[in-house]
Amino acid sequence: MGRRHRPGPSRVRRRYRRDDRHSAGARVRATVAGTADLVLDTGAPDLHAGTTAFPKGARAVRSGNGCTRYLFMNAAVAPFNKAAVRLAVAAAVVRARFDGAAPGGTPATRLLPPTVAGHDTTPVVPEDLGRARRLLASVRLPRFAVPIVVASSPRDRAEAAILRTLLARAGITLRPVFVPAATLYPSFYEQLSARVPMGIATWCADWPGLAGRDVLGTLTTSADYAHLSARAVARALASASSAPASSAAPAWAAADAAVVSTGALVPLIWTADDLSLSQRVEGFTPAPMWPRGDPTALWLQ
Repeated sequence: MGRRHRPGPSRVRRRYRRDDRHSAGARVRATVAGTADLVLDTGAPDLHAGTTAFPKGARAVRSGNGCTRYLFMNAAVAPFNKAAVRLAVAAAVVRARFDGAAPGGTPATRLLPPTVAGHDTTPVVPEDLGRARRLLASVRLPRFAVPIVVASSPRDRAEAAILRTLLARAGITLRPVFVPAATLYPSFYEQLSARVPMGIATWCADWPGLAGRDVLGTLTTSADYAHLSARAVARALASASSAPASSAAPAWAAADAAVVSTGALVPLIWTADDLSLSQRVEGFTPAPMWPRGDPTALWLQ
């Protein structure tokens, strides 16, 4: 948190530092009071499932960071080897419920984040509890229980609780398994032998623009978390990869839709960074892949 100081870019740079002594709420309130000018690493202080709020008078800025938070189902593990079951889970998810479970973001209907060409907000699998129940009935699986492996962090616990409530309405009992965050990917998600049936992960594009292959091409391989092998997806990815620049965006949007239509990957949130500024700060300009802006370009009134 940058503490209050005299105007001038050089002073801003010298007093820019971490503050681990105060709570998130105290840091943001300091920008409202004018005793601090910029909070970059806290997010909204009132943060729980369904709520993302700053105190009255706060000057809040939200900036997308090119990441997508998503639920995956392992197509190599029953009952998710059946498309109807995967689509039932996807239809039972209400994305708006996840707003506030993480420090910032927007309910996601597709996998490609706003910074990537092909980003589209048109839903592919409608949120429809009735359809979810009908799909499960069609495969004679009106009720079942399944583990979901997630990190033991507050965000993951909140998301698992939200998901458990949502899926219970469709007759699905979710049994969360919490593991240390440091072991989640290398010991569970990335290990085929672990046979993780469900999980919640984050994918971030490494660059803006034409990063569709970077995102979709990785998430949809048979070796990835969902272990998905679908010819329609492979064709859509190949078509998008070979599309000329003039039609690349719609081609990648179509590939995104093809992936989501399998039900194996359910977009939840396009994540973002929530930042708090005092009224004195000028020149703060966040940008895709640079959500915290350029501190050297700031000045104070």
